[in-house]
Amino acid sequence: MPLTPAKLRVEVTNPHYVRVQMEDGDKSITVHIAAGWLKELAKRDRRTSDNMLLLYSLYREQIEAAASAKYDRLRPTSADVVVIADDLI
Repeated sequence: MPLTPAKLRVEVTNPHYVRVQMEDGDKSITVHIAAGWLKELAKRDRRTSDNMLLLYSLYREQIEAAASAKYDRLRPTSADVVVIADDLI
């Protein structure tokens, strides 16, 4: 079952990760994306921004699709999915 976006709640509580809530039915899943990879995606697309919320919103669909695919593939026992560069490119 693919993950679906939860009520949009994006957390940028430290400079290294952005955290987003997604859902698998009734189960809440926290998706972690490294800030450095968001910046790399922006650099690739010739965008400049250090605003993690803006970068997340620009790449939201790609991040959610990668998180859902990884979740379906790995079926982690924890409630977290970490999206890495290989998942996004």
